[in-house]
Amino acid sequence: MDQKIFYINSDKKVNEYPNINPLDFYDKEKLLQNNFFKLLELKSQMDKDAFILFYRTYLNKLEGFINIADLVRNYIQRDIADCNKTVWTYVNFNFGILTDHRESIMGIVPSKEEVKSKSENFDLSILEGLPIEIKNDFKLESIKNVNIPFITFIRHENKIAIERIIKVHYSDLRGVSLRYLIEFLKEEGVLFLNHGDAMKLYKSIKILFGEKNIGAYTSIFDNKVFSITDQKYLNSKSSFIKTFKDIL
Repeated sequence: MDQKIFYINSDKKVNEYPNINPLDFYDKEKLLQNNFFKLLELKSQMDKDAFILFYRTYLNKLEGFINIADLVRNYIQRDIADCNKTVWTYVNFNFGILTDHRESIMGIVPSKEEVKSKSENFDLSILEGLPIEIKNDFKLESIKNVNIPFITFIRHENKIAIERIIKVHYSDLRGVSLRYLIEFLKEEGVLFLNHGDAMKLYKSIKILFGEKNIGAYTSIFDNKVFSITDQKYLNSKSSFIKTFKDIL
């Protein structure tokens, strides 16, 4: 805030400065330094692919904190001409220790190779001592990155033939055009998705098409198809029906 500091401690309790010891702010620097050494320790203990996955989870969370700190810093500097100097000092200090931490952990960045497809269960016992939110994020990220074959999503007795037709006839589709194909298959009861399956389906299609560019995830899944009124969809649907007429 422009004239006050609100400090969120490790227990997620909000304290207002000056009702806290200013030295508490320096505990954040110490905590991040401990995280640096913990990452080094995990790198030597974890499976290589598992560590890459965890490292990215941690780095993404850190980037989010840095973005928030930068927004606070920029808005105070731009809009609050008479900002309390103590507040301004701590705002800059907060941004500085986060960016310094990012620079330090970039020095232990693992290989830039893509995380390999693995469905193994990672041993999370070695993550003890880290915040529960980071461990939970890691669990979700590890599940999200398990690749599922496209054919798994097909609910039809001719699933092998259907997958082959899609691969042969439609591997050039991307973005909205691919969204139309998915909508058609869902309408026909061929493609079955549970809640949270969209990203898994997106990755399975990329693999099916030989890692071709199929467009951004958002261009395929974030916009609903109004199948009754969308003339472009209806035209595509007519073509799909002809291609699948002997299969469905």
